[in-house]
Amino acid sequence: SLLLAALMIFFLSLPISPPFVVILLLTVGLAWVWDQEIDLRRSLPFIVLALFVAFISVYLAARSWVTLRGIHGSVWQIIRGWWEHTGGGWRVTLVADQSFNLDVLLLRIPAWSRLPFLVLFGLVQPFLPAALIAPGATIWRLIGVFRASGWFLMLPFLLYAPIYALRRMGWRHISTYMSIYVWIAALAASYRAPSYQWDNPRYRVVYLVIQVALISWLWIKRSEARDPWVVRLGWAILAFNLIVAHWYVGSVFDTPRLGLPTTMLLAVAAGVIIPLTGILRDYLQAKRMPGTSVEV
Repeated sequence: SLLLAALMIFFLSLPISPPFVVILLLTVGLAWVWDQEIDLRRSLPFIVLALFVAFISVYLAARSWVTLRGIHGSVWQIIRGWWEHTGGGWRVTLVADQSFNLDVLLLRIPAWSRLPFLVLFGLVQPFLPAALIAPGATIWRLIGVFRASGWFLMLPFLLYAPIYALRRMGWRHISTYMSIYVWIAALAASYRAPSYQWDNPRYRVVYLVIQVALISWLWIKRSEARDPWVVRLGWAILAFNLIVAHWYVGSVFDTPRLGLPTTMLLAVAAGVIIPLTGILRDYLQAKRMPGTSVEV
């Protein structure tokens, strides 16, 4: 049965990556709770077994974290030490040490906004302009362009999916759950590793099946409804990338370019103005055609 297959996957994954098992349990368990009414009497054995597997997973993960420098003690002390080891201040310092341009930008923005900025920065990783323009070995550049192109093409769908699912399907539909879960996972990955070209995308790949299923569902739905918003968001993301790519070209080849803060301001402005133009267009069209409503 499906339940037996899921349990086999959990137990087979346990010796390889206990944190991955916790993620699997959370993903499947929350989807199950979200999509249907729960009969606690019938579901109690499964809940007890899931909690048992989750406890073992957390314990094994905590014991593996002992290898991190400066983390030791009981299981709960190890978990607390790991959390402190990966705190926000550590991330800001690490990113500043790795990139001179980001270090300059972080010094120019308020201290309270540095960590949120890095989380948003992590959401665009792997970044297509950097992958296309930054120098490096050919094989790594090809891999970088391949990964960045995939994320670039997925973003319009993933951005619009929560809005479409909430408006058309409601809160308790599985598409709404997947839309919200994908972005919570992406934010968590970006918080954990905002500037890493490998760890950040690798964490998000855990949810690749959900992302692909969500994009496929939205592709069919928007085609049936002739919804223009995925295309509009695609243009906004393209404009953002082109503006930042201009700065990257100037940085690598020493051609005339705007400063990084100005470039980021223009890129964000372009990414916001294009969707606002779409909203205005729909509003004006709705006024010309009584009985219709503006949908975003």
